[in-house]
Amino acid sequence: MTGILPDDHYFTTREAAELLGVTAPTVINWVNQGRLDAFRTPGGHRRIPQASLTRFAQACGKEITGLPPVQETQCPPLTRVLVIDNETDFADMIVEFLNLQDGVHAQSSIEPIDVGYQLATLCPHVVLCSVDVPGVPPRAIAQRLNHCDGRLYILTTIKTTHDESMAADLGLEGVVEKSIKLEELLKLITQ
Repeated sequence: MTGILPDDHYFTTREAAELLGVTAPTVINWVNQGRLDAFRTPGGHRRIPQASLTRFAQACGKEITGLPPVQETQCPPLTRVLVIDNETDFADMIVEFLNLQDGVHAQSSIEPIDVGYQLATLCPHVVLCSVDVPGVPPRAIAQRLNHCDGRLYILTTIKTTHDESMAADLGLEGVVEKSIKLEELLKLITQ
């Protein structure tokens, strides 16, 4: 399709949707679920490399024609993060900050059913879970994360020996205080 191929062979979600014959929100959902590789620009917009789009189309049995050949490139691997905290302002701040970083995709949830759905579809690499969320015990999260090979950290306002011993008993990565600097949190997540 002429006129929609950017010079650097990256597509917007709208352009990818046109090529795949779906809506832009469908493409956004695929990106959010980690099914279609993409990255965010400094302005927060999603861009999908042509090689990623072509692989995805082939896996779905769709053929995209009219694209020039490009060298196989990998977009930066996404580190998927799930934040579970009933302080929604805090969770939203963390998610917003992480989503502005290259190679990171973050979501938040507090409802037990939605947390289960996010664990199954997002398959996060890192989960930050507050112990205060009703119906979402860290032990259950740890068991669900086994199939994703993810890391679980307990979120707490003030780190206590009880929190640290609970994390050790459950085999979790550790305890993260909510007062952590965002840059330090990013290093912890992307290590």
